Amino acid sequence: MRLKVYPEFTNFIAREYLEEVDINELIEYATDLRKKDPVGKEISNYGGWHSRNLNHGDGPIGKLFQIINSRADELHRHLGFTPRKTQKIGNAWININGKHDHNLVHTHPDSFFSGCFYVKVPADAGKIVFVNPNEAINWAINPNDIEERNSYNTKLMSIDPHDGLLLFFPPWLPHYVTASKSDDERISIAFNTDIVLK
Repeated sequence: MRLKVYPEFTNFIAREYLEEVDINELIEYATDLRKKDPVGKEISNYGGWHSRNLNHGDGPIGKLFQIINSRADELHRHLGFTPRKTQKIGNAWININGKHDHNLVHTHPDSFFSGCFYVKVPADAGKIVFVNPNEAINWAINPNDIEERNSYNTKLMSIDPHDGLLLFFPPWLPHYVTASKSDDERISIAFNTDIVLK
């Protein structure tokens, strides 16, 4: 094809498996926190347990946040943002979903990056689904006209997470979590970053 095509106004989803994280420590941390505060709070969760904001320096969560801040800085530089500033987790919380629990479509306002670290993901425990923020695509592109799905023509993109997966995405990117079909619990730690002076 002689016509040159340039991607513009791009969204992103960044992924990495973190092998250096102690998953068992984080499972214990999450379950202990739920015992101390069994009610938690309700935000986008339909069923399941949503913790209050986490203490950033507390136990194993502090080690995880150091790693996440480091990866957020790598992403910051990769995407061309100023080296005079850095990324820092602003707020974070734990989600524990049981069978049939899910999270409704939502965004994360007042953030720079958003993300999630998957601590424990049994089989069939729900996917994270990202929604194309360009709502006009719903009337402009008929799914029957798509031969090969790509970032230009798709309305939804889903990821089936596994233990140890770290995701970053723009806070304006709508997303939801499908209902778990597993009898075992799914544990994830969601977070937002802020951009701050070094």
